[in-house]
Amino acid sequence: DTFIDNSINSISNKPVALTRNLVKAVMKQEHDPNQDWEKQLSPCGAVGLMQLIPDTARELGLSVPSYGTSSPSQCSGNKNVKDNNCRLYQELNCKPNEDQRFNAQDSVKAGTLYLSQQLNTFNGDKRLAVAAYNAGPGTVNERCKKGYNACESSLRQETQLYVRNILGYEACLILGYEACLDTLT
Repeated sequence: DTFIDNSINSISNKPVALTRNLVKAVMKQEHDPNQDWEKQLSPCGAVGLMQLIPDTARELGLSVPSYGTSSPSQCSGNKNVKDNNCRLYQELNCKPNEDQRFNAQDSVKAGTLYLSQQLNTFNGDKRLAVAAYNAGPGTVNERCKKGYNACESSLRQETQLYVRNILGYEACLILGYEACLDTLT
C-alpha cells in the first residue's frame, strides 16, 4: 500500500478516479498472487506487478534492455503469436538487474502513472481507461469514440473480461470485502 500511495501522490495531474483501490485492482488482475510475480511473463513481453510491456515501460521512464526485435503490436489480439521477443526473454536473455520492471516499486509507480494517463486521456472514464491499459490507448481511441457501451462488443473478449474483473475487484475493495477478490474471474 505504501508503494501505491507514494505512486499516486507523485502524480501531478492526478485524476479523481485514480485511487488506491483502482491501482490494487489492476495489480490483482495483472499478476497471479500464487506465482512468483517476477517470473510472470505475458505473451507480449509484459512483466512486473503492473505487467508493463517494454515500449510502454520505456515511455514511462523505466530502463528496459532490448530482448529481441518483435513489437507489441504483433501480440495485439493474437493469442497464438510465437513472439521471438518473449522466447528470447524467457530462454536466453533475461536481465532482471537491468530491467526496472522487476523492481516492485518502479513497476507500481510506472503502472500507476500509465493508469493515470489513461484516466486523463479518457476524461476519468474508468472503463475506457482500464480497457486502454489492456488493449492500448490507440485501440480504445479508434473503437470507442461514443463511449464504452457503444464499443464494448468491438473489443477483444480478453479486454471485456479485464474491464469487468478490475471494476469488480475495485468494488470489493471499496466495500471492504477483500475475500471476494478470489471469487472473481
